[in-house]
Amino acid sequence: MKSSVRHARGGLILGAAVAIIITVAGCSSSSSPATSAGGPATSSAAGASSAGGTSDAVATECAKVQKDNPSVVGKTFQVGSDPEAPPFETIDSSGKLVGFDIDTMDAVTSCMGAKYSVLKTQFAGLIPALQAGRINMVISSLVATPPRLKEVNFVGYLKQQEGLLTLAGNPDHLTSVAALCGHSVAVIPASLELVFVNEQSAKCTAAGKKPITAEVFTNLTSVITAIVQKRADSSIIGPPFTTEALQQFPGKLYATPVIPAFDATVGIALPKGSTDLNNALYAALKVYQSSGEEKASMAKWKIMPSLFQPTSQLS
Repeated sequence: MKSSVRHARGGLILGAAVAIIITVAGCSSSSSPATSAGGPATSSAAGASSAGGTSDAVATECAKVQKDNPSVVGKTFQVGSDPEAPPFETIDSSGKLVGFDIDTMDAVTSCMGAKYSVLKTQFAGLIPALQAGRINMVISSLVATPPRLKEVNFVGYLKQQEGLLTLAGNPDHLTSVAALCGHSVAVIPASLELVFVNEQSAKCTAAGKKPITAEVFTNLTSVITAIVQKRADSSIIGPPFTTEALQQFPGKLYATPVIPAFDATVGIALPKGSTDLNNALYAALKVYQSSGEEKASMAKWKIMPSLFQPTSQLS
């Protein structure tokens, strides 16, 4: 797994896409890049017996998903993802695309009776690629923000929570949103965190307090390094990225408990008007969650159980 980490990404996204097609091994352990993802609803990714329900019961539910959504059965969908956010998506030492989001896409496309390939795309280009029709959906630890919901629809599958990351000992006593006034916060471009910092800074000045200074860095590794080097007072970051940061700089950082003001929903993004695919994904995600397989994948990738959230359709 790569050592760099990134936010659960959000906010308005702009910029050109740099894309590479990766066909991932969906329901098998094969690392061959030529193997298509997804498969029949009876595959192991569609539901094992170890995490609630039986394989037969899940297969029955997936058969119903396919019967109710015949237009997606047998199709191969192009999925956009930026695989630089472990444990959601990353490239392992063998060159295979892996992660919690990949497990999720394997399972839901299998349940739908479909397959998929991944178009590796820089994060800023994911929604533009979706709107341009180059991909059918996006799974990339993507937060369903209000600005994004004006452009695309989402099928939610996980809760996003964030807190503050500071130097060890939290010398500035940053434990709340209000405490950020007058301090510097390290963020990455086009992120939900940058949008939040700008909005909160305006609230600070309106209340007669000092503004928040947004220190912008190219990636989250640079953001975290900036805190360690005292070039920024804090950053907004959530589990499981917090775990990656604390492991990267042992003994040098402190992570606050999550702050409710940062709560959001992570989802699969789809074009407006893609009703059939939207409904099929939603139905397959319900099966994936009710079988217990999503929670099993969360445990596998060390994602906090409290981040589980029942699937939802957002538009």
